[in-house]
Amino acid sequence: MTNERKTPKIIFTVLLVNGEKIIHTYNVPLDGEKAKELIKSMVGLISYVMTHRKDIYLLLQNPNITYNPDNISGIKIDIFEAKELEEAIEKAQRKAGFIKC
Repeated sequence: MTNERKTPKIIFTVLLVNGEKIIHTYNVPLDGEKAKELIKSMVGLISYVMTHRKDIYLLLQNPNITYNPDNISGIKIDIFEAKELEEAIEKAQRKAGFIKC
């Protein structure tokens, strides 16, 4: 298994006023203190931008997009361990339907 598959992820889902959802994924360091610092800085940045909407924009990576905060209706933050993320992706890719018992 590669290190990429073991790395925890933080996922920001940006909800735009037009109903569009854009997902940004960041690797979270395995070191606990570095992970806390990354999460704290990202949440602080988002909070700052959303409360100081004048002449300031939000840049998120993976994909790189610069947002005008007036176009954002909300931001959802999820943190996954690598295994949880793989399970969530697998479940999302399953076909919906009924199972005959």
